[in-house]
Amino acid sequence: MDKNEAKRRIDALRQEINAHNRHYYLENSPTISDYEFDLLLKELIQLEELYPEFKSPDSPTSRVGSDLETENAPLPSMPTSTLCSLLQILTALRSSAISMPG
Repeated sequence: MDKNEAKRRIDALRQEINAHNRHYYLENSPTISDYEFDLLLKELIQLEELYPEFKSPDSPTSRVGSDLETENAPLPSMPTSTLCSLLQILTALRSSAISMPG
């Protein structure tokens, strides 16, 4: 593979991985298996090691987890009374002889 082909493949892998990240993290609808995703990421890592001049700080290989925009993502909400009830239940479980299975 020459440098031009490597650059094209690196760019294509970055676009594909970023699209899969959006589906996984923002849309909660993965389009490929974790195994398939790992293969794409592994290929990108190998190419960036072979061609370090194409390494980029915004590459998926330079990030941990998701840094995708979540500004408009709804935040989960729970009434305070529910939180208080849960806390009371947990406190009661801790102070009693009841043990939870598992």
